[in-house]
Amino acid sequence: MQNAADQIMRDLLADKASKREQASRLWAMTREQRVDAMRRGRLTFWQLHHWARHAPHEVPTLNGEWEFVAAHTPEVAELKDKAR
Repeated sequence: MQNAADQIMRDLLADKASKREQASRLWAMTREQRVDAMRRGRLTFWQLHHWARHAPHEVPTLNGEWEFVAAHTPEVAELKDKAR
């Protein structure tokens, strides 16, 4: 039982370190670089939410919703289909 608890603690610490690294890479970028990375699909889901939580004024919006969320709505998908 102790080994399982130890493994869970190691996993939690590794996840915390990973998120610190993801945040560090995110904030090393300019706003324009973050927008470009978002649109190219280069930011993790965690990074997108971290960005939106800490600098919501920077995140582009579409139809009143953050662009990275709106991009997955049926309304936007229909626009993409019509553009093809």
